[in-house]
Amino acid sequence: MKPTKEMGVTLTDLTPYTMYDIRISCIPIVSGEVKGFWSETFMTTARTLEDVPSAVPVVQPSFFSCIAPECSEIQIYWQPIKEEDNRCDMMRYKVEPVSPKSAHSRPVFAAEDSVSARLPLNTNATVQISVVPFNEKTNEFPLMEPSMLVLPPKSQWPRAPVHLEALSDGKESKSVTLTWSYPDDFRNKPFNGDFTVVWCKKNIDGICQKELNWVGAVVNTTLQLKVSNGSTVDDYIYGIAADGYYGGVRSSSGIVWADCVHFTNRTISEKLDVISIVEEIDQGIMKIAWRRYKCKEFRGQVIQYIITYCAERNCKDTTQSLNVSKDERNYTIRGLAPAKYRLWVGAVSDAGRGPSRQIEFMIYKKQNFLGQNENESVAAAVGIALGILVVIALTIIVPYCLW
Repeated sequence: MKPTKEMGVTLTDLTPYTMYDIRISCIPIVSGEVKGFWSETFMTTARTLEDVPSAVPVVQPSFFSCIAPECSEIQIYWQPIKEEDNRCDMMRYKVEPVSPKSAHSRPVFAAEDSVSARLPLNTNATVQISVVPFNEKTNEFPLMEPSMLVLPPKSQWPRAPVHLEALSDGKESKSVTLTWSYPDDFRNKPFNGDFTVVWCKKNIDGICQKELNWVGAVVNTTLQLKVSNGSTVDDYIYGIAADGYYGGVRSSSGIVWADCVHFTNRTISEKLDVISIVEEIDQGIMKIAWRRYKCKEFRGQVIQYIITYCAERNCKDTTQSLNVSKDERNYTIRGLAPAKYRLWVGAVSDAGRGPSRQIEFMIYKKQNFLGQNENESVAAAVGIALGILVVIALTIIVPYCLW
């Protein structure tokens, strides 16, 4: 600025709600002439007054995930505005379905450090959801177009990717590899689109907070990511969405999140939860189902499952082993002869095979029964046979008595 003889000055063209350093010094003027030297500088700081936010968040077409059956409720995500753009102490985000309007179209307000909000969704219509920041103190909104997420009817969404896995060398690693697969129906109808990979820092509840990162137009089914300095791969959650054209409309499946990061070279110590299901229609068929490990049970990489079974009377001499894909959760064994069987199911990691869960079951000539005790199964079969005889007897005796 130019020197002035005034005892005050107005500074203009400043950015709202911004801290400025102001320095003032003076020099003597004698008889209209400058004499001597400039004084030491006096410095002070001041913040300009609040104003409405100067930017809107970034919302990509894939920035949502289904959190209820049939996607009747979604979590919508956004990349928050920069700190210098909020221009206030207390800022919030207003998230609102703007079309179509209904009695349930109420706005949701999210805190300044939030990157998501929960909303009900009408999956039978094209829904437009706006996201806009506003100043808590003035309750005014920026004079700019809000960010908008447009969701066509769910029937026009592509299928979501499946079998998403996040794999890393260890908790302190900064590199993670994501892998996923096409849904089965993509094999018959080629997928005309690409993928968006999303990751964000998580809070204690495993929900995104403070930042949202993404890579779009991914055409492969694997991607390696590196996290920022000062963080580890376990500080983040990772997701994938399919984006494609259906019915001439570009739409997204929404984000499918990985349950957690799995680590290499981990030994399995827990047994699987396994159940056996008798197929009642076809004789000699047994279906085995199991639940995959939860993250709190095992954080290693399961590479396959192994099923081993034998007829109890021949277990010492003859056993059958089956290798099952890591993506499967059940397996059906066919062609079993009538006998009592023992069966073991176990998971295999890249560090070796874990402990197996044992179950026993019976295959009968005419009827299949579950049970650990052969006598109980035989008793059940006898009970059914007696029941059939009683029904036949009543069919003959009752008409005779009525006559």
